Amino acid sequence: QWYQRRVDITAGNRPIVDRCITALQKTWHPDCFVCVHCQEPFTRSGTEYHVFEGKPYCKRDYYEMFAPKCGGCNKAIVNNVITALKRQWHVECFVCYECKNRFGAGTYYEHEGKPYCELHYHQHRGSLCAACNKPISGRVITAMRNKFHPEHFVCAFCITPLSKGTFKEHESKPYCHTCYQKLFGVSNRV
Repeated sequence: QWYQRRVDITAGNRPIVDRCITALQKTWHPDCFVCVHCQEPFTRSGTEYHVFEGKPYCKRDYYEMFAPKCGGCNKAIVNNVITALKRQWHVECFVCYECKNRFGAGTYYEHEGKPYCELHYHQHRGSLCAACNKPISGRVITAMRNKFHPEHFVCAFCITPLSKGTFKEHESKPYCHTCYQKLFGVSNRV
């Protein structure tokens, strides 16, 4: 009988004569306690609600409107989060932009605001060895419009390292002076 005398201030002071809901330090008719965005009563959509600036929202609307959005899929993040590249990500969305593989040991590389694995980062930056197709992170030899690990820039015939910087080129392959002269019989001094 006590609930019959309660007044719902948020519903035009209509007396509550049946069931009531007490939430947000107010008393509500069950059909008046609704999500302020979609107007769905919480009695129909379940009892879970979230509060933002003193107003009730259903779970779906609350997360859609106020939860941080994932940098990968742009959907609301409601559980575990990774913060990287000035954005937040679902754990399963923080992957290499190119191959979609997860990053081992938390190591990723940034290129133009996107996360990449080591291989694809170096591929986009043009820093893969032309001989082994692996990233170059130390010394580099640039020759024949390509980049090489020093140990991979070798004579195409005798496999001698050409790290001294002198070589001859024939059909886009490097040769030491000795092999070039043996194979092609020309000195071709520059």
